[in-house]
Amino acid sequence: HVSCEYMEQSDSVGLVVVSEEDQQPLLVHRISREDIYQRQGGDTIITWTDPDIHTDIALSFQEAMGCNYIWEQISSVQHTYKKSD
Repeated sequence: HVSCEYMEQSDSVGLVVVSEEDQQPLLVHRISREDIYQRQGGDTIITWTDPDIHTDIALSFQEAMGCNYIWEQISSVQHTYKKSD
C-alpha cells in the first residue's frame, strides 16, 4: 500500500509504503523538489533515484489507476513547491 502523507519531522510531504501483511513501513520518501521521477512499464511503474540515500527506487502497481493517483500526488506536491519558491 502506498500513500502520500505529511511528514512532520521534515515539514514536507512524502510517500509511505507499508506492508500489506503487518502494516509496517517499508519505505518513507520525502517528495523531492527536483524533477527526479519517471513513469515506466505502461503506466504501472514510478522510478527515481533517491538523492538522500543515492539509491534507485521503483514502485510497481497492479493497476494503472493506483499508479496514476500517486503520480498526480507527486506532481501536485512538486507544483506546490514551485509556487512557494
